[in-house]
Amino acid sequence: MSGGETGTVTSIQRFGGALNLHVHFHTLVLDGVFVRQADDTLAFHPAPPPTDADVARVVQRVRRRLAQLGVVAAADGDEDGDPLPADSLALAGLTRAAVLGRAALGRASLGCGPPAPRRRPGRAVGGSARAPT
Repeated sequence: MSGGETGTVTSIQRFGGALNLHVHFHTLVLDGVFVRQADDTLAFHPAPPPTDADVARVVQRVRRRLAQLGVVAAADGDEDGDPLPADSLALAGLTRAAVLGRAALGRASLGCGPPAPRRRPGRAVGGSARAPT
């Protein structure tokens, strides 16, 4: 589209939900272009959604560039496979839980919900319960 303008906004976040170091980016990208009209207003024209082939091309380009930078090993063979389960099934499970934002260990990981509050043995004294000291 002639004269079209697009844009992005990126914010760098340096911590995770537990205030741990977790540098990552939040990015908003327009899925189209704004074109100035004859009456000086802006009209938004949405871009068509990417095809599977478009996404595959981007993934291949990113992999190739990361391999050139030495960030990842060059892909060979099964490019879509995750080698982590073959190396450590436990670590793969922990990673999966982290990516999905779920608990990986304990009662919550079994779908039992949060652990029940711990009860301390007590004795009734004057109508109230006190824990032994």
